[in-house]
Amino acid sequence: MMRGLAVIGALCVAGAALAQDFGPEGTDLDVRGVVDGEVLIVTDLAGQTFACEVEEEGRLLALTDCRPLRYLDPGAAAEQAAARRAAAEMLQAMPPAMASVALAQALTELGCRFEVTDDEEADLRRLAEVMVPRLSIDPAILDEPLLDLFGEAVEEGSDILLEQGRLRVNEERGIAELTDCS
Repeated sequence: MMRGLAVIGALCVAGAALAQDFGPEGTDLDVRGVVDGEVLIVTDLAGQTFACEVEEEGRLLALTDCRPLRYLDPGAAAEQAAARRAAAEMLQAMPPAMASVALAQALTELGCRFEVTDDEEADLRRLAEVMVPRLSIDPAILDEPLLDLFGEAVEEGSDILLEQGRLRVNEERGIAELTDCS
């Protein structure tokens, strides 16, 4: 199984390398291991190790959401995968009222105002840095699927704050502001 994954992974590495900024086309990656069948541990020619999610694309596997690892520790990678699963379950099950409280607290910590840009992902990541620790989630594990779930929770929470009149959004100026902030 491991050898098969390594061969299949090697076939799709060139395309994934360009998408993940591993280096120029043709950059070689060594497959070091697989964690929970979902995360592939690879090392580039410079010796930097990455944990990459693996997605099936037809008959091939593609490396997605690669993040550098400081140390190659399969136990830590397994813990991170488990933490991501737990965070996803928590974000999916979170009541909108809880999201609104966490959002209001995060906005208060940010000075009661949040500047909204054209880059929704960057906005969510900035907000996540402050908000997710309040939800017992490590910001370092936020990958694209978790960020999407986080975005849904923020949207539900902001809807409640808007309905309550506690949040005002000035789209022209690109500012979201708590009205009851002190």
